[in-house]
Amino acid sequence: MRLRILLLALPILVSTALAKQPQNFKKRGTPIDPMTRYTWLGELAGSCWRGTTGDGKPADTQCYSTQYGHFLRGTLRTQEPRGDKVVDLESDSILAWDPVIGNLEILRWSSDGSFRRGEATLFKGVYRFQDRTRDGSPPVKRTIWRRTGPDAFEVTLEHREGDHWVEAKVVSYQRVR
Repeated sequence: MRLRILLLALPILVSTALAKQPQNFKKRGTPIDPMTRYTWLGELAGSCWRGTTGDGKPADTQCYSTQYGHFLRGTLRTQEPRGDKVVDLESDSILAWDPVIGNLEILRWSSDGSFRRGEATLFKGVYRFQDRTRDGSPPVKRTIWRRTGPDAFEVTLEHREGDHWVEAKVVSYQRVR
């Protein structure tokens, strides 16, 4: 009788022992890479990206790296008109995941002494970046970031007109080889 039960159970035991674990199975305590919270923005790290406007003019160059394995750091170099001359402007930013609000927090500072705080929200693979105003009023400018390929992304600058957002400029970025 025992032999009969063993023979009946043997195929089940063998198939269970030989079965592969599910692909998403993780052992308890297996660390998860904190950079996955940044989705495709995290993939910008380790490279520089050159921007070009719709009319083919150079816009800026942005370089990204990870910092301490938890933060995304960006450095931007561009030329900006200031009065009757054009000046070189450099900016740095740090993006940090805030698990309480579920968004990326951003702090930016520039070689002209300016600094800004903001946030980025993700919806269907598209990031919306907007600064926080000091007086708590709604922002008047924002940027929309879209991934357009493994070596490219696009940033659309928008400004508010009444209750609507209006496209002001689109910059396409390519990975610098």
